[in-house]
Amino acid sequence: MSVRIGDTGRAVTPLSPSGYVEVGGVRRSATTEGTFIEVGRAVVVVRGGSPGFVVRAVEPGASVDALPHQGEELVRAEHQRTRADVAAAERDERRKARAELKRRVARGSAAAAAFGCVAGLANAALGAHFDWAGATGWPLAELFGGSATAGALDAVVLYFFTGWFVAHVLPAEADAVFEPSLVALLAGLVGAALGFWLYAATGDALLIARWTAGLSLAFAALAAGLAWVVNVLT
Repeated sequence: MSVRIGDTGRAVTPLSPSGYVEVGGVRRSATTEGTFIEVGRAVVVVRGGSPGFVVRAVEPGASVDALPHQGEELVRAEHQRTRADVAAAERDERRKARAELKRRVARGSAAAAAFGCVAGLANAALGAHFDWAGATGWPLAELFGGSATAGALDAVVLYFFTGWFVAHVLPAEADAVFEPSLVALLAGLVGAALGFWLYAATGDALLIARWTAGLSLAFAALAAGLAWVVNVLT
């Protein structure tokens, strides 16, 4: 648990001027501003110091006046940290890392969906222009709407797939958790389009879905692997 200016606690040893206080349920080293503070006396953190921080006695029943830099977190040097300080800092780092990962995933999945939608529209336009699988005879609303929707969904799936694949299947940094690959995502969308147009003329929805998904994931995995090899060699 971090300590901030203005936090209150109590002296657990005499402070003359240094000793130990309990703040936030944790025993910590502290010094006074030069006055003696007896055991059990209420104290308030006034600023950082060495070792620990500087405290001031609080008169029984008295309110604590606002202090300069009230609420500012005091960061202790590594050699001054107790095991409780280290554990609290590690928990805080993990919490921040989880929150940042959630924000990154939310932004990335939204961007992937938008990109996939555009790619789907482009795929439909190419199919209609070159009459792939007799696409010129299809209702345009269904062709473009379905392709845009499928592209968005496929891109989001590929975003999560490549993030997992790069971090956990390919050799990666020890702390890698989720590392999406734009190159692999693009390759996956190409694979999905190829799988769709190869079997679109059959009208077999299950066959089309299998080849679309299969080629999409295969192309993405292959591209991620090739990108990793190129990165290692260069």
